[in-house]
Amino acid sequence: GMHERYSNVQVAGPVDRTSSKDSPLHKALFWVAVAVLQLDEVNLYSAGTALLEQNLHTLDSLRIFNDKSPEEVFMAIRNPLEWHCKQMDHFVGLNFNSNFNFALVGHLLKGYRHPSPAIVARTVRILHTLLTLVNKHRNCDKFEVNTQSVAYLAALLTVSEEVRSRCSLKHRKSLLLTDISMENVPMDTYPIHHGDPTYRNKEKF
Repeated sequence: GMHERYSNVQVAGPVDRTSSKDSPLHKALFWVAVAVLQLDEVNLYSAGTALLEQNLHTLDSLRIFNDKSPEEVFMAIRNPLEWHCKQMDHFVGLNFNSNFNFALVGHLLKGYRHPSPAIVARTVRILHTLLTLVNKHRNCDKFEVNTQSVAYLAALLTVSEEVRSRCSLKHRKSLLLTDISMENVPMDTYPIHHGDPTYRNKEKF
């Protein structure tokens, strides 16, 4: 069932039992994962990335991205959830409606500074997965710089030798100047209550 599929975080999870009739649920779970990342709490962030990684692989195995970009797939299912998502976007200051890919990358960049190396590695894997998925329906090279891929390429440039070597120099310069400069991404960790509501822990990661 659902629970074991997502608690078993190995990518080689029991995806084969997933049928396409489940796909609306899986698409909605993407937004659950994003909401967890938005909470910006170290332990929950780990759970959010695990859910997101499994979710992308599950939907990919259902061939959801073969003819649609992740943006098309996920923004379509967002409408019924819109009010809740809008509240979250407003809270975090990243707007999925205006730029889905940059907003998603904004949440994932926080993973680079996570205290656990395993979560940093998973974040990089997710960015690579997304880079593959955004170009899948277009049948173009994974390293082609286009409006869908630029956010992921820019995010991977600092951590991936492969991206550095495959992106031509002229693109590398423009990627470094891309909108993705860290100042645009709100990085504050929200106050976390510890029993006594007057005591607020502002630990950042």
